[in-house]
Amino acid sequence: MKSKFTICIPTYNRGKRALKLVENLLLNLKEDQSVLVLNNASTVETEAYLKIKNILHSSWDIRNYCFFICWINFGLRVSDLLSLKIRDLFDCEWQINEYFEICEQKTWKWNKIWIPSKVKLALEEYKETYPDIIEDWENYVFFAKKSYPLWIKPIWRIQAWKLISNWAKDVW
Repeated sequence: MKSKFTICIPTYNRGKRALKLVENLLLNLKEDQSVLVLNNASTVETEAYLKIKNILHSSWDIRNYCFFICWINFGLRVSDLLSLKIRDLFDCEWQINEYFEICEQKTWKWNKIWIPSKVKLALEEYKETYPDIIEDWENYVFFAKKSYPLWIKPIWRIQAWKLISNWAKDVW
């Protein structure tokens, strides 16, 4: 079942609070709903983020799980993360690269991002779940579920911003 509604939780150094929210949300989520946690490369309360990762891994679809894992490990802005294509993470034999280079959209600086083993495990699962997506290098890794075909457009940054804003207003 495709997710029709996503709850986005932006957080920075508030892992325990985010964990409590995720646990409460999962009790009430329906099959067509999902949760997205953005931790902005937090350095405090990381054990709570690991618990969130484990909870989400068992309940999320693999696209959102990979987004969460890449967000934590790459430390990129959302716009940069959403612009990742299959060619950035996989080589010509569909194996996961050791690193990728990205030009940050805000600063226009080139960065070499190493892909850690935790991300590689998530990407292997992604590759098994979405074999059609990785066949074309121009497909987006974090694709919009409303696009057709499914993987030709990334998740919209504006939509993510609206979700984050609405959620932040409700919480704070």
